[in-house]
Amino acid sequence: MISQKEGVYNAVVAFCEESGIEFEDGMKMEFGKDARASIVEMLVAATSAGELEVKSEAAQANLSSYWNGTLSNWLRKDKRLNGNTKHVIKNPGSRAGAGDDELKELKKLLIQVTATGNEEHITAVNDAIETRKTILAASKAKDVEVDFEKIPEALRHLVS
Repeated sequence: MISQKEGVYNAVVAFCEESGIEFEDGMKMEFGKDARASIVEMLVAATSAGELEVKSEAAQANLSSYWNGTLSNWLRKDKRLNGNTKHVIKNPGSRAGAGDDELKELKKLLIQVTATGNEEHITAVNDAIETRKTILAASKAKDVEVDFEKIPEALRHLVS
């Protein structure tokens, strides 16, 4: 069984060979709709043949959609396919608190309030979002266990 990263890479290389596209590691690979559909088809076939594994039941229900997203992911992240560049996240932290209903609703409210242009309201909602993120981060920190013996003596008073 090969990794999904290697599976995508192999499918891109195979597609290029079949299509007569010159390929070299480190090239920036960009594909149109039809080319992407062909590569996704290869990935679905490899999954069906047991060469690639998809663990999520939801992903297994719609392999084409899953592999389309995975292809996009590795075209951005794999240096062999992205022009040998380090991938930089566009919106770091944008998924923070993604499972928290209150934070989700605050973000929706921010969209509404931003449309009004009222800076006071925008600031208030942004402050509420940051407060909620702080609360969520603090609750995660409580679950972290620190090995007291491995902490330098000068910092041991900080261990709770």
